[in-house]
Amino acid sequence: MKNPFLLGALISIFAAVEPLVADDTKKDKPTAANQELLTFEVTIKAADGNVVEGANVKPWAIRSSLGHGLWAKKGTGHEPETVTTDAEGKATIKYPKYRNVEEQVKSTNITLSINHLDHPYVSHEDVAVPCETYEAKLPSGTAIEVELIQEGTRITNENIRVICTGGRPLTKESDLRPSEDKTYRIPPLADGPAQIMFLQLDGNQVSHFSQTLNFEIDSSVDVIKKKVELEPAVQVKGQLSENVPRPIRNGRIKVNSISPGKSWDEIQWFDWTEINSDGSFAINWPANTPIQLIALCDGFIATSGKKPEMVPQSRAGGGYHRPQVFMTPALKSLTVDMTPLVACSFEVENGFGKKLEGVEATACPNVGWWNSGSQIYGWPLVGGIQFLTTGKYERKDGEGIFAQPFKGVSDKYGQITLELPAGKEMIWAGNDHFQLPVNLGNRFRRITVNEGELNEVKLVMQPKGLDVLGDWEDLCGLVFG
Repeated sequence: MKNPFLLGALISIFAAVEPLVADDTKKDKPTAANQELLTFEVTIKAADGNVVEGANVKPWAIRSSLGHGLWAKKGTGHEPETVTTDAEGKATIKYPKYRNVEEQVKSTNITLSINHLDHPYVSHEDVAVPCETYEAKLPSGTAIEVELIQEGTRITNENIRVICTGGRPLTKESDLRPSEDKTYRIPPLADGPAQIMFLQLDGNQVSHFSQTLNFEIDSSVDVIKKKVELEPAVQVKGQLSENVPRPIRNGRIKVNSISPGKSWDEIQWFDWTEINSDGSFAINWPANTPIQLIALCDGFIATSGKKPEMVPQSRAGGGYHRPQVFMTPALKSLTVDMTPLVACSFEVENGFGKKLEGVEATACPNVGWWNSGSQIYGWPLVGGIQFLTTGKYERKDGEGIFAQPFKGVSDKYGQITLELPAGKEMIWAGNDHFQLPVNLGNRFRRITVNEGELNEVKLVMQPKGLDVLGDWEDLCGLVFG
């Protein structure tokens, strides 16, 4: 049996020690410039066992001791590279040895997406690394052919888009092109429940939506044929509750569709809009479609919503902030209940008590969407149209886009004031020269934000270079291995 006192001592060290001087022994640590790229060979096979030539394989996410997240150049020093399988169904995947090269946190899994228009799309193929070879088998499925009807007439035009189960990015013209008989072919979807929604764009707006179409895919059927009606978008209008003083500043609404919640793979339509200074907002929406929404403005956040009956109890946990749900949003103006944020004062200093200027502190309160994962509350603000036209969820800075909330930089007195939701939060702080000490494998500080009182928090920083999170991984290997 492992020595329990060793584990206790290890936890105490990381929780309590705040080193004050830099460690020159780490000068040779990896950097983004000399990040080591490793490789493995992947073979893609169809459901019948035959190899698949011409499949696009993209490594898009990385798992490590820090969790599972998008592969980003910041942290790894490299962009992911999409590769195409050869005549033998093979391709070589490059990946970074370190998920975070500065902290020397090692990559433990690489998540691949696999896209070939003759086979069902695979969005999450998780590969444990390091490895030399890996074989992925695509599921069986069936294509769908659709006639689009608008005001009694069959239509085909270049403004038609589609979202469907599985998350295949159908953004290029070649991915969704009408055939000679004026039908649209949806590439094969995997066996089992599936959903599709068609849309017609008008510039940067959606002019028409179809209803969400539900299918039971059975690959023993060669093709499924369907007629689909496109209906005009409706406008959902609403306002923030009266307890928010007018004029509203920096107000935004983020919305997602919501359906019965039988599968995490259900499709959704999502969008966002600014809130007017008088507290009102309006957004185009599919007819007869329930809506879940969050709202944020200076000083206030939307009150956490109650679980709707359509959502299983198993999806109601997790300690998230939750969206408010409106089942018939277009029938009357919505009122979004709001609650005040709480001012928190952070004092940033080094181990000798010197106040530090220019240190950034960030909180990441999460909203848990009732049927589609979670995200930082109110950020990023990305609409479905951007995804349909670019295939990307990333936020682009520019006019009308809000910066990441719950974030601030210390002044010359080492002071930062953040407005945060009441409850438990995690705080990250640092800059190019200082960081929080490692505590149980991360650099976050857990705090409790209490309503009705001044919340004051001291953040004691250390110079960078004293330790890395990778050291924690190695020590945990000694204790638990």
